[in-house]
Amino acid sequence: MADPTDPPAVGDDAAILSRYADHPPPPRWVYVVAGIVIGGAFASMGLVPWPVALTLLVLAAAVALGIDRWLARRHGIPPLRKLPAPVRREPIALIAGVAAVVSMIVVIADRLDEPSLRAAFILAGVVFAVGFGIGGPIVDRRARDRARKLLR
Repeated sequence: MADPTDPPAVGDDAAILSRYADHPPPPRWVYVVAGIVIGGAFASMGLVPWPVALTLLVLAAAVALGIDRWLARRHGIPPLRKLPAPVRREPIALIAGVAAVVSMIVVIADRLDEPSLRAAFILAGVVFAVGFGIGGPIVDRRARDRARKLLR
């Protein structure tokens, strides 16, 4: 639902919103692949040396940005950074929320000293992959609905 305080879409925002709202959503596998790639990179932090794991995280972030650009080129979906703020809120909240949960798993595991940190990183990677794979299509649908309401 559009926030009543959101300004109406005009000019370039209306064109971007129209292109985003009217275009069919990307296939579900896009979210699953992005979640697995980033979650796998995060899980690797418990399995490989830190420099390798950080390199994998950077590569996973590059893959995620590449997917966003690929969707823009191939499917005509505007990149997340070009969408107006009211439409961007939920996708950014999903990313931040999943990242916060994943971080808390590792922090709690580190504080407890009971479970191994390796297992915590693996669990955090799985949580990231599942959270993004399931939450991505849901958030995308809600963002598209918000874009349609802003165009009215």
